[in-house]
Amino acid sequence: MTTESENQLKADFKAGVVSALDVKVIKRWVAEVESEGIEHAQENATWRDHELIGKWLNHRAISFSFSGRLIYRIEKDKVIVRVLRVSTDHDYKQSEEFMGRKMMDILDELSPEKATAGELLRAFRQREGFSLRDLEEITGIAQSNLSAIENGKIELTQHYAEIFAAALGLHPTIILYPNGRFEKNKRLLEIEKRATRLKKLG
Repeated sequence: MTTESENQLKADFKAGVVSALDVKVIKRWVAEVESEGIEHAQENATWRDHELIGKWLNHRAISFSFSGRLIYRIEKDKVIVRVLRVSTDHDYKQSEEFMGRKMMDILDELSPEKATAGELLRAFRQREGFSLRDLEEITGIAQSNLSAIENGKIELTQHYAEIFAAALGLHPTIILYPNGRFEKNKRLLEIEKRATRLKKLG
């Protein structure tokens, strides 16, 4: 990213125009593009990837929040990204950038914490404009349990991920792997240690 656009993104973040949750959702998209390729991300319904027309011909957009869009184009095997926040009338403001390691570095600087499954669930629920009550009505899961899942007090299992994926138009792995890859939790690390100890004894 150029210094000018980096400063603009930081200013938008500081002003609350782009939230920490927005940054985590964008980081999830960048991780998917880096690990699986842009074609894979385009086919993933989570991102609502679509072609643009008019002055944005030859560009594509993804949705990272209710009114937030990330616009990009592919040029000579590089993904050129325009990170932005838009109003509901889709008045896109241009800021051209090359996506790459530097972009992820800047996003990490703005929001260094890893995303949790609950945070991404909240982000995508809000993207749809759904309240907890709305999601309860759609899924049959009590608001109190939905809140507990979003706040990490109830584990977001594959069962829940599949329900939320159906309700929010996501692929379940987006919220099962909120940082784009499988990460072992404390419980799994402990199981691994016990297995290693038993192998050494046997």
